Amino acid sequence: MRILGIDPGSHITGYAVIDVSGNTIRKVAMDVIKAGDGSLGQRLSTIYNRVQALIDEFKPEYAVMETSYWGKSAQSSIKVAEARGAIVAAVAGRNIPVAEISPAEVKKGVTGRGQASKEQVEFMVKRIAGIAGDIRPRDASDALAISIAYSNRMTPGGARR
Repeated sequence: MRILGIDPGSHITGYAVIDVSGNTIRKVAMDVIKAGDGSLGQRLSTIYNRVQALIDEFKPEYAVMETSYWGKSAQSSIKVAEARGAIVAAVAGRNIPVAEISPAEVKKGVTGRGQASKEQVEFMVKRIAGIAGDIRPRDASDALAISIAYSNRMTPGGARR
């Protein structure tokens, strides 16, 4: 099973692609889409086109992204929601099921605790994916955590490296 995990953002969108076979997870790709500083319409177009290109390149069977949350700024939250819309349209346009997963479910799916710290999540993501050193930017690490947590939802007993 191949999963595309996405951490939406209106300027930077993290993504990770993993393969899950039995109880094994293998990281295939992980990076960010830099939408730039142009108009919102230009950034959303960049995100849409890059997500479709990722789907064409990696051919995931499933896509998953974190559910929306309202941050400190309503304007920022709205822009992230618009980026999520561009992502959903890109994924649906390629006939890939897209799911959502809550931040607490991501934490629980990776660490076993829904209240885990970002540091605990990153530690477990690196351990599960077999990555040495820091994963930067954090958006890519978050996308990897999202895809791993979703794989645990999809497989009985959860997949592990």
